[in-house]
Amino acid sequence: MLKTFLKETPQAASIVIGLACAGLALEALRTPAVRNVTFEVFHPIPYLIEGIGLLIAAFVLGKASKTLRMDKHPFLSIGVGAAASISLFLIMQSGDPLTGDVSRDVVVSAYRLSSALLFVLWAERLYPMGARRAAYAYALSLVVAAILMAVLSFCSLAIGQSVLATLPLLSVGLLLSSHNAETNAGDNTGAEDTHPLAESLPALRTKTKRDILIAAVLLLTPLVMRGPFISVQSSWIDQQSDSIASFLIQVSMAIGLLLGCGLIFMLIRFLWNKRCIMFFELLIVPLSLLAFYAAQASETLWFFYVPIVDATYRTLLLFVILMPFLVKTKNSFALMPIGLGVLIIGRAPFSLLVSILPEAAYAGVSVAFVTLGIAGSITALLASGMFEDERPEQSLVQPASSALNGNLELACDTLAQQRRLTAREREVLGLLAQHYNAPYIAKKLVLSTSTVKTHMRNLYAKLEVHSQSDLYLLLESTAKISSQEEPHDRP
Repeated sequence: MLKTFLKETPQAASIVIGLACAGLALEALRTPAVRNVTFEVFHPIPYLIEGIGLLIAAFVLGKASKTLRMDKHPFLSIGVGAAASISLFLIMQSGDPLTGDVSRDVVVSAYRLSSALLFVLWAERLYPMGARRAAYAYALSLVVAAILMAVLSFCSLAIGQSVLATLPLLSVGLLLSSHNAETNAGDNTGAEDTHPLAESLPALRTKTKRDILIAAVLLLTPLVMRGPFISVQSSWIDQQSDSIASFLIQVSMAIGLLLGCGLIFMLIRFLWNKRCIMFFELLIVPLSLLAFYAAQASETLWFFYVPIVDATYRTLLLFVILMPFLVKTKNSFALMPIGLGVLIIGRAPFSLLVSILPEAAYAGVSVAFVTLGIAGSITALLASGMFEDERPEQSLVQPASSALNGNLELACDTLAQQRRLTAREREVLGLLAQHYNAPYIAKKLVLSTSTVKTHMRNLYAKLEVHSQSDLYLLLESTAKISSQEEPHDRP
């Protein structure tokens, strides 16, 4: 399927490389190869400004028309890229501390907000491609980022700083030069398509206040729980005094990017359904907690926890990218900057606590916070019914006697004869008429989901429809015609 993505996705190379540059620019100040990292990188003020700026952007997108996208405004994109490059260049060239002066605070805040908005611009470009294509593009961008990260380890300080400072401009150039990657494969409405790359993620229910509360807990908890791990990210700082250790830390970060890519491919391969949230709730956070314990236990275990921290963080960024596909709203894309803003703001209080609390007290607070978050996530997962079989909405499932009544069954038989459907395709058609989805049909017929989807592709082609909703309309019209003709056929 990866080959299919590269072959059938327009401008795939530009999208992957541009997204990789944006991802590296987002974490530029945490790159030992180009700057001696200090704990000032995690100062709460720039984090708060960045997070508030992202929430304001989300508010504007939420109130604007559904078609508004920032990446379609070239001057805005150029301004974001230029601000990120200029502020990053000033930080790299300055040997002064990052904080302690108003002008330096402004520059660092400008860098953080502009680099985050650059990532949002790329997420906008991914959105029309559909969830699965977006996940593939992001996973491949981590491979490119890992290669660039490793190359920076061998460059001189001056060259590394120059390269890193130009990445935002390169990213914007690729953003503007690439065509809009909207394809027929993307399906943002949550309807099931037969193309494997177009299989989107089922959206969470938001019909009641209870549903909205559960959805908010499931979406925001993994992001908020990332806050305490800021101490894990800073625990390797003292190791930079040794040049070999600094080089190995850089390589460990590159390995973390590759591990993140592997986690994403595992998600796409095995959990590409509504249970993908379990992947983040019950795997990513505990992995981060394991890295947290390793960092607290010994400063010499950085080769163990640095890759885990980077892998889980990059995978959480995918979760942020996928948020618009997981909830149906008037302007779903506004959820992406909300998620990124919550992820950033969640760091601010812990970046302050880690500097004022004793190490043991901070560890206790962090473990208690994450434990409560995991308990809340499990409770929300159980309340949402995500451990049940993949079945359609209960409101759509009716007893077979009413859902597949005489006229509708006759319509299925009529279409089967007219379009020369096979016996298996006729079975699939009958179950689709009852509003069952592919995973449930696979269980019903004792087939694999991929086999059922192959039958569905062939069925849709023979019936000349493009989605399940089109199929329902065809069945209804055929049933109506059959009911009108049936009395005249009787003796």
